[in-house]
Amino acid sequence: MMRRRPINRVAAALAIGVSMCVSGRISIADDTPVTLEKIIDTWKAREQKITSFDFHWWSKHFESEPDGVPPILLEENPVRRPDATFIAMYRFATDAQNGQLRTRLDERGREWCPSTADFVPSNTVEILDLGIEKRFHPQTLLGYPTLTTKGQVGLIDYHDIRSRPLRLAYRPLHSPIGVFPGQMTLRKQIDTAEAPALLILEHPDAKVWVDPAKEFLPVRYTKGGPNSLHSELQINYAHDEMFGWVPQSWTSTLMDTTGKTYSSDTAKVIEYSINKPLAECVFELELPEGTHVMDATSNEEFIIRSGGNRERIALKELDAANHPNPFIQFPAEN
Repeated sequence: MMRRRPINRVAAALAIGVSMCVSGRISIADDTPVTLEKIIDTWKAREQKITSFDFHWWSKHFESEPDGVPPILLEENPVRRPDATFIAMYRFATDAQNGQLRTRLDERGREWCPSTADFVPSNTVEILDLGIEKRFHPQTLLGYPTLTTKGQVGLIDYHDIRSRPLRLAYRPLHSPIGVFPGQMTLRKQIDTAEAPALLILEHPDAKVWVDPAKEFLPVRYTKGGPNSLHSELQINYAHDEMFGWVPQSWTSTLMDTTGKTYSSDTAKVIEYSINKPLAECVFELELPEGTHVMDATSNEEFIIRSGGNRERIALKELDAANHPNPFIQFPAEN
């Protein structure tokens, strides 16, 4: 059974004072000192305690054309996307199998298509398993499903803001899906009537506000420099009797180089499970006949045929006329 999101409006405030910073660590005067090491240890303990989770949520998504794009990146006579708002559905699940991290991210919504000058339905499934990343599109404008597979996965956080709220809460340090791969420093935010004392952890290009009253869970996150902020995230929690504070909603925004918001999401969790075994099928894909597969782990390209058979495609045998994907370009023969 998936756990329905509980609602608890109880919030606590914790007042703490600041002492000196030595080697990137600040001692915060309370009954016991709060150091950067203590916060990191709390995060690590949570990562070990929460062995798996599976969250489903919906999001009200806004999107518009970003400004300030360098001319070299612009297409010739580009069609500017109009402002659009639509609902998107998501799922993010993760566990560890034999010490290997596994994740699955589902997204169903819409995406901008320059060739049709419209937002078209979009459906993607992304799976990370045994260090291999798979991205599956059940439906594409090409008329057939596609799957791309690659190894040597980089840091997921650089290109995935959709699952960032959950990764901040439960996997902030776990490579390759962690949010903070490098060294951080710690400081304190001044108390106000509207915002109780929060601690701020700073990374060279990011900041995260953590709440001591919620076991140092992140409640706000920004990325970018002081004068070039390009993303911001606010996370709200509800209290679960078994698992403590659990993300229940969040808002995220992306800003272009002019500071204009060109993308935003207002998300609300529908259901979740924590520390429940995830079925193997969660991390498996059933590829329909006709799926075009580009596998960078084996340098193969093939099409799934009847019975799951593979019809391999040799690049030397292809040209723009007979390749199943007309958008793939091949060099001319000498």
